[in-house]
Amino acid sequence: MENFNKDDLSHSGNCLPTGEVESGAPPAAAWVRFLRSYGPTPNNLTMFDEYVTGALSRAKIQPICLATPLLEPMAQHIESKTLGSMLIAGTAGDGKTYHCRALWSRIGGDGKAWAAAGNIKELRLSDGRLAVFIKDLSEFNGEESDLPLQRFEKTVLGGDDSEIVILAANHGQLLDRLRDMGKRQGRLHPLRRPLQEHFLQAGPAPDRLACSTSTGQATNVCA
Repeated sequence: MENFNKDDLSHSGNCLPTGEVESGAPPAAAWVRFLRSYGPTPNNLTMFDEYVTGALSRAKIQPICLATPLLEPMAQHIESKTLGSMLIAGTAGDGKTYHCRALWSRIGGDGKAWAAAGNIKELRLSDGRLAVFIKDLSEFNGEESDLPLQRFEKTVLGGDDSEIVILAANHGQLLDRLRDMGKRQGRLHPLRRPLQEHFLQAGPAPDRLACSTSTGQATNVCA
């Protein structure tokens, strides 16, 4: 969710850039190939954390570990059993899905389950709620996002305490999807204006919604 620099890289513990070397390949070949997944590609696959995770598996090396400054506040929010949902919002490439995956692991989610196909992951919490992770709203096309956004709305505005939805989304795309869904439903979506004011004017987040957002250089977690 923040801009990262070289000082954020960790070279200890499980983050060492080492691993198995393919037979006949130079020792650094797998590492160099994996690094390429962090740079621009013609089809922009490197914009998605899950594709980098796939590249890691194919190269059979340990990942680059970046700082996750919002992880502990987000985990503490879930562990506090606060009702409602959580929004991880920002611009393209600023770590939304990375933080989402880190949170999944932090609260007991399995890495293999996260890496498996599917943009929605579910995990039963100790308090009985179902944690519903929407890894990246942009992975849904048009009306495909209606169902996950309806689950999101129910937990924030509808009083549904059986789930906590953790939604990773681009600021503008989320507002557009809420606008379009509202039009299809013949209404002004009740979350769109409060979120727009929160993003653009630093207004308060809607009740029952914890927001982890980045605006320019500022990053914060609010409940």
